[in-house]
Amino acid sequence: MNIEHIIFENISLLKRRLVSGGNFYLHFDLNMGNDQYLKQIAMLCTGSRKCRGVIFQIGQNRFIFGKWFFFKDIFEQLLVADKQVSIKGIPACVIRTLLGGYLYMRFVNNQPDKHVIHEYREQGKAIFLPMCESCIDKKRCCGVGNIDMTELKPVIKKYPGSIPGHLVKPFGSEHVILNTMHQAYIEYCFKKESPVTYRTVYYVNNIDFKSEHSYAERFVYGCDYIAPDEYAEEFAFLREHVLYKQYIDLLKSIASIEKTSQIAYSLAQKGKIFRESFYMFVPKQYGDKILEDFKVHYQYPQSLDMQFIGIGIDIIHNKIEGYKLYFQSAKDFLKNYLKPYGIEISRLIHNSHYLVLRLDKKQHFVSYKIEILIEHEDLQYFRNVIDDYDYYDTQLKQKGLYNIAIEIVDDQISKINIYHRHYFMKVKNK
Repeated sequence: MNIEHIIFENISLLKRRLVSGGNFYLHFDLNMGNDQYLKQIAMLCTGSRKCRGVIFQIGQNRFIFGKWFFFKDIFEQLLVADKQVSIKGIPACVIRTLLGGYLYMRFVNNQPDKHVIHEYREQGKAIFLPMCESCIDKKRCCGVGNIDMTELKPVIKKYPGSIPGHLVKPFGSEHVILNTMHQAYIEYCFKKESPVTYRTVYYVNNIDFKSEHSYAERFVYGCDYIAPDEYAEEFAFLREHVLYKQYIDLLKSIASIEKTSQIAYSLAQKGKIFRESFYMFVPKQYGDKILEDFKVHYQYPQSLDMQFIGIGIDIIHNKIEGYKLYFQSAKDFLKNYLKPYGIEISRLIHNSHYLVLRLDKKQHFVSYKIEILIEHEDLQYFRNVIDDYDYYDTQLKQKGLYNIAIEIVDDQISKINIYHRHYFMKVKNK
């Protein structure tokens, strides 16, 4: 198919071209005085089948990240409309930082064919920094040029390293199945390379206040921003490494690039009981339509402060024992849920956190959880509810992002989970 290449000159010519002629790619030079037309261009291009996509051009010497951030909505509008988008002249880590994981995955997987892109080349030798050495995108990178990377703090996708020895069998020797399954997932995460997908194993420390939902021995596998060409292998791996395979078939039947931002799996053990949990998280464009896919009919409270982001199902003895509905909320909305327990979250570093509604197998409300993203310096605000606080204060000094999930049943804290990527031994509750 012969597709023309149109260089943007003005809105009138673009409108005329959308009426007459065949399919085309629009080339647009950012930061050259025409940026005021971008919203109009995006609206026209997303509404027309003739425009196959937009190829944006920008030079590193003309790059202003603070200004470029406002272009994100334009790129998102085009990508969600399934238009091909290319951004030339800027390192991939900058684009990844701007778009975030899900949109970057769609961006990478909806590029125009190479032969239709006019490659951009800055004059002179490409400049790299020490932080670029392990970058997964380096071979295709044009270099960082004059971009102030210190101020930008770009998200760099790194090659997997080697598996730390203490992570191979982190659970007690009596937990044979749990250790075997965990080892398969941790090895998969370290051997599987992907330019867009993030695969991670998380660990859980449980502080129990006599909750039936508490499991002290548990790991969680998360697969974020999975690329469509990785679906077949991903679901084949998952199907071979779960206890109840039909629930992977359910995830596979639902998953698509438009519906899925993350899939996750959890295996927990308490005595001789195993609980498997299967999760699917969604982009905002698909939202709570995923509930119909999972045949969940619970009517949750509608609020602008609660953005639906995903669902989980808990399985015991091959039967669904409950559901979890996930919402993203700001700390100003969530703070009143935790105030009665002496927890003040207004001073936390991160603003965006999570509200989780737990339902039983009949889809009746059971409890709610507040999941808080913290860094080590935030731990002090949970001192009065975390048993063995000094122990966790020492362990969590490792750099990283942590999640504290506080579950409330009948106005009482029933359990607290601390999620982290660095395994450390459990301690007995006092």
